[in-house]
Amino acid sequence: MQIPPMYSAIKIGGKKLYELARKGVTVERKPRPVVIHDIKIIEAFPGGYRLEVSCSKGTYIRSLCMDIGTALGCGATMGSLIRTRSGQFDIKNAMKLDEIKSAAENGRLDDLIIPIDRILHYPACHLRHDGLAKAVNGNPLSLDLIDGGIADKCWLWGDGRVIGLFAKKSDKLRPEVML
Repeated sequence: MQIPPMYSAIKIGGKKLYELARKGVTVERKPRPVVIHDIKIIEAFPGGYRLEVSCSKGTYIRSLCMDIGTALGCGATMGSLIRTRSGQFDIKNAMKLDEIKSAAENGRLDDLIIPIDRILHYPACHLRHDGLAKAVNGNPLSLDLIDGGIADKCWLWGDGRVIGLFAKKSDKLRPEVML
């Protein structure tokens, strides 16, 4: 169980904790469950350690450092933080700005972009061409304008691009998020 820090985006009473903290207000926070899958000491040096932590979402690493210091009876603070992975994204796949600029200059920028339907996990639905005008204007679509299967919620593709996130409601496919 971990108590969220005052400088976090968690809302209490409709206010984000960091907003209250900036005003000097401290409120009671309830402990939340977190999972620490693994902690490794990567390096020990005078006055500190470099750790690698694998944890669940919602874990506050600064708070974890303070908790470790409290348990050891010596106190602890975090000097730096590098997030090497978040969900399906790994720092090994990150691009340097120079690499992105070079790809853009050589007409290869689209090769680097991850399609939104691979990031936000909903299946794809494919729109017939005769429904494109209605879809891009955010209109509800009759289900017969979709080729193939229709999921309850899907990324609607048309004319080679994602139009938006659509949801099946009764006999129509209705937009939830337009791109």
